[in-house]
Amino acid sequence: MTSALVGGCMALTVLGAGSLVIASVADASQAMTATTWVNMRSGPSTSNPVVTVLAPSQAVTASGQVSGGWYQVTTDKGQTGWVYQNYLKASESAPTQPSQPAPTDPVPTATGEATTTANVNVRTGPGTSYTAVAVATKGSTLPTTGKTSGGWTQVIHGGQARWISTNYLTTGTVTKAVAAGQVRTTANLYLRTGGSTSYGYTGVLPGNSVVDTTGQKTADYTEIIHGGETRWIATRYTTAVRTTAPAPAP
Repeated sequence: MTSALVGGCMALTVLGAGSLVIASVADASQAMTATTWVNMRSGPSTSNPVVTVLAPSQAVTASGQVSGGWYQVTTDKGQTGWVYQNYLKASESAPTQPSQPAPTDPVPTATGEATTTANVNVRTGPGTSYTAVAVATKGSTLPTTGKTSGGWTQVIHGGQARWISTNYLTTGTVTKAVAAGQVRTTANLYLRTGGSTSYGYTGVLPGNSVVDTTGQKTADYTEIIHGGETRWIATRYTTAVRTTAPAPAP
């Protein structure tokens, strides 16, 4: 048996029974899912026996051991084996919640909405002397708070009160989402702007959070109400929260 440190990973060569197996230590263990029906084998090769067959979207945990494109994984039933990398993808569950500074001000309340008519700076205050913290692209729709000052309109951007020149906005009214139920998250989840992984995410919702749902769903995502705005989270990492109806009046 010989070992060597290669590219920051420990490579282990084992000789025995006329076979050569090379395994490397990859990233730390992570949650993954199968992308289709796929064999999980006892070793990193199609010549090894099949331990079990993974179903599409079945969750497994990768140990960090990789060999020739094969990942060592463990099922939720404790079965360990090897699956080829082409048939696995990283789980939608966020591995850790990113650290974020605690907000210094409460989230402002939306009373309307406005759409940008050009690419425009989003500033910390009502004037060009205030810092531009972002650029809202043309056609972006942002909640407004109802406050104005000297040709500037206060909007909600990234959960914070910000200001945009009124000259570059067209205004309207907000149709607020109505809660139709509640779910509890079972893991840290990305808050996406639409119902698939093709949409970007604006933050992470911690595990064990209870949030309102709108009743809208796609094949894999559920629309929720978060911070006064609608967002989408992966349905498979949620459980419905049961509510008890009040007893009828006598």
